[in-house]
Amino acid sequence: MNFFNENDTIYLLENNEKICYAKLDKNNIASFYVKPNMRYISYGKSLLLHCVEVVKLRGYSELYVDTNDIGFSNLLEKEGFILENGRYVYKDLDKTLNKQKSVFNVSLFSFLLNLFLSIAKLFVGITFNISCIIADGINSSSDCITNFLVVVGSKISNSEENEKYPFGYGKIESIFSLLIGFIMVVSSVVAIIDSIDNINKKIYYDNRYIVYFFTVLFIFLKVIQYLYVRYTAIKYDNLLLKTLIKDYLSDILLSTFVLIGTILSISISKNIDIVLSTLINLYIVYQGAVIVVQNTKSLLDAQNRGLLDKVKSILYQDSNIHYIHDIYMLSSNHNIYIYADVRVDGNLTVTVSHELVEKISLKVRKEIPKIKRVTLHVEPIY
Repeated sequence: MNFFNENDTIYLLENNEKICYAKLDKNNIASFYVKPNMRYISYGKSLLLHCVEVVKLRGYSELYVDTNDIGFSNLLEKEGFILENGRYVYKDLDKTLNKQKSVFNVSLFSFLLNLFLSIAKLFVGITFNISCIIADGINSSSDCITNFLVVVGSKISNSEENEKYPFGYGKIESIFSLLIGFIMVVSSVVAIIDSIDNINKKIYYDNRYIVYFFTVLFIFLKVIQYLYVRYTAIKYDNLLLKTLIKDYLSDILLSTFVLIGTILSISISKNIDIVLSTLINLYIVYQGAVIVVQNTKSLLDAQNRGLLDKVKSILYQDSNIHYIHDIYMLSSNHNIYIYADVRVDGNLTVTVSHELVEKISLKVRKEIPKIKRVTLHVEPIY
């Protein structure tokens, strides 16, 4: 399956055969056609979602559709269109695009800053023979790797869902967050081992105020980075960035202890630096382990019983639904997919049963916006 755009008419092709097409007039679907013998097998859905992506990339905030066709109207409502003033509208396209751009830009900024910090810390540490700053530079190098993963992961996770990957690429965020957690654990354990190796080593410092200046500068830059990434992560509720800010907060604490340890080790004893850096690295190991556990649960689709109970309560608001069983959820990025078996009166016709589940499914999605799709298997009460 692939798409072909010709003079604002988008065709969906299967084995080089035109299956359906949509005529776009700026941000309005002027016409939408699927071959009669190819309807009801998801070609229309694939074309519609592709139109949403095309209009979004053109910079429009909304996509409009005028239709009186019942089947097409049902498809539009399923895929998130809202009926307003007699026509269907898909809103907030610009917000989605701005979110993708902002997440990518902040990830790229963090990668470049950490690259600078790692080089600068290693240079200062080696030049002035300060092992804790060298270790901090190695930690910043691992941050470069995590930032690179975030840049790549954010690009992949925002890719359009397709026939091969119907739930999209959202799981990539959990996979990359898992890798970040492992990197945090491994780099911190290595730093702890390095600190232990440096116990009782005598080191003589020159130009201590230059060392203090650079250490304070590194902390200041890291705080700026943390605040910027945290703002973006909370604004767009991005899993990868939320994982990063935990790492960055640990880095700020680590760099602060490096500063304190450097001052105390110059003034009193080198071992003070080692003890402090070991404690903070143990904290980073803990944070990394938490990230690993959380994202492992996400990849294994751990069930949110509170959310499922809320879905069940909404479904039971319809008196035609008598029993609900085998309800579970799948998640991909910020999207949640609900599956459940429901029992209704066995005398209801197929048409009435279908209209029933479509209506109640739409209600669930309206009340819980992060749920993208609700699939209900209707069973009769015998």
